[in-house]
Amino acid sequence: MSHAKHPLIIAHKVKDERLKWLQMAANNAKNALLTHLASKQNMAARFVSLQQLLGCEAAPQRLECFDISHTQGEQTVAACVVFDSEGAVKSAYRRFNITGITGGDDCAAIHQAVFRRFKRLQQGEHEAPDIVFIDGSTIQVRAAQKALAELAINNVMIVGVAKGEQRKSGREKLIIGSQNQPIEITMSAGNVVPR
Repeated sequence: MSHAKHPLIIAHKVKDERLKWLQMAANNAKNALLTHLASKQNMAARFVSLQQLLGCEAAPQRLECFDISHTQGEQTVAACVVFDSEGAVKSAYRRFNITGITGGDDCAAIHQAVFRRFKRLQQGEHEAPDIVFIDGSTIQVRAAQKALAELAINNVMIVGVAKGEQRKSGREKLIIGSQNQPIEITMSAGNVVPR
């Protein structure tokens, strides 16, 4: 039964201009699907590269990345973004308003954000990541490690991403919580490679 107020005509042999539109739509759908599949394969390949770079036993399945921002030391906010082998998991993104710390204290902010995030994960909110990336150096990594230790969590790798020389993008160093020597990396066509 039709909801239209007029007779419907269904054409099964489309020609001329309509055929061109139909072919263009089919090509666009095919290209979109191929792009989506290539993106998934590229993301999976990046996770394998990350496994090799960090010396993990298996390719990580889930990553969380924390960053702190504030306005001249006030109104501190922590952002947590999440990725899995399919790409960004936007439904798992979280923002934390940081309170009760000295303005501009990024270590205290990282500690609070990581503690709050993992406390929620222990209560069943989403799944825990294999690796946590922290925007910062050794002291920020230690703050994140302390937060996890307070929650008796010891199966998550913490990696700091420290700015390169003169804070130049693309020349970052990775600080792995369990190692003393940072890994110097270079960004190359969207891939991370050791220097």
